[in-house]
Amino acid sequence: TGKGTPNPPLVAGHKATVLDIKFHPFNPYIVASASEDCLVKIWQIPEGGVEGENLTEAVQVLKGHRRKAGTVQFHPTASNVLATSGADYDLHLWDIEEGK
Repeated sequence: TGKGTPNPPLVAGHKATVLDIKFHPFNPYIVASASEDCLVKIWQIPEGGVEGENLTEAVQVLKGHRRKAGTVQFHPTASNVLATSGADYDLHLWDIEEGK
């Protein structure tokens, strides 16, 4: 019929505007997001998609930026390495399994 759900559930866990998102290159159910709240969050999307309520609990919260986190980028060949940059002019490399 071509019609979508009128109020689809969202991935909604940041306290401010999300500036960037990226899907994990090896796991289509993992998403990273960067926000003006200075946080980078790692989300596990259920295999059937987000259904019912909004997804508000991230599986990992990466704290390190002193000003808004602007970009996220997964390493193209190393499974759980994520690079982030922020308005604090810092670049962070993270192991998303360890949260460091």
